[in-house]
Amino acid sequence: IFNHVGPHHDAPSHVIKGGKTTDEFPVDQFIGQAKIFDFSGKKKDEPLTRMDFEGKGIKAGDIVLAYVAYDPPKDTLSYPSYPYLSGEAAEYLAGIPVKLFATDMPSLANLTNFMRKVADRDFKDANDLMPEHLAFARKNVPSIEGLANLDKIVLEKKLVFIGFPLKIKKGNAGPIRAVALVY
Repeated sequence: IFNHVGPHHDAPSHVIKGGKTTDEFPVDQFIGQAKIFDFSGKKKDEPLTRMDFEGKGIKAGDIVLAYVAYDPPKDTLSYPSYPYLSGEAAEYLAGIPVKLFATDMPSLANLTNFMRKVADRDFKDANDLMPEHLAFARKNVPSIEGLANLDKIVLEKKLVFIGFPLKIKKGNAGPIRAVALVY
């Protein structure tokens, strides 16, 4: 199976050589109280910044869900376009540290910029290419991309998130089946 399609956990080994793999994470890191933030009003290709998360009551051990209302492209020649997570926002959240970050974005990164930089070889290093992934990976904060149906829970205040990844030995990512318990 391709482990980076649909809802999936990106392990640190996805971006850091020798980083933690999906099978090395304890299952309790993928369950807990969650706070959901509605960024559906952000423009496509606009970053979610540190200021979008500051002062929102996020504390150490929280699970943060970011809803951007991702809508896939209608043709196969277009790159996905959506509000994306900036490196500085990821650094801020990883520094708290949050327990887990999850979103309906197909990638934390802006894929258009990522693909342009790769094609043009217009980057110095991995931090220049994917700072949002590295911020979480360096702190072993799981990041989950590709969630569905966040629109159905975006107004809820009391949530428990559960998103256990498939344990793939030495996997750099793993598909998950995510649920939210509303109480």
